[in-house]
Amino acid sequence: MIYSMTLIDEIVVMDIPVKFYEGINFDEAIKHSKDGLNGYIIFFINKWEDEVHLYNRDNKIDSIINNSKFREFKSEDIENTYVSIYQVDGVGVEEMYKTIRKKIENKNFPNQPWEPVSGFDKGAWKITNNKSGN
Repeated sequence: MIYSMTLIDEIVVMDIPVKFYEGINFDEAIKHSKDGLNGYIIFFINKWEDEVHLYNRDNKIDSIINNSKFREFKSEDIENTYVSIYQVDGVGVEEMYKTIRKKIENKNFPNQPWEPVSGFDKGAWKITNNKSGN
């Protein structure tokens, strides 16, 4: 499968590498180390629904060609605190990248968990008020 994913930048914050990509490879997001050994990976995508649709379509085609079982993508597959996906529809990659990079460099992210606003399948998330991370 061919994925459109381009490295925008890579920085190191508190000895942890942070990579910024335009586009996404869901397989890489799913397989990304959950223990932080590979640092953080941040994807900027245009529309969540479009990316999931393309991924499912490619997997379905691949399953037909290789006579393998097709499994539809589920957002829960990515559950990883070292992976972030930002939808930039209407904002633009460059502006979103600059904003997120600045927040990371200034350590402006509180220790608060993300939770789904309207379900994993919708791709909409918010930061909770629970500062303990539970």
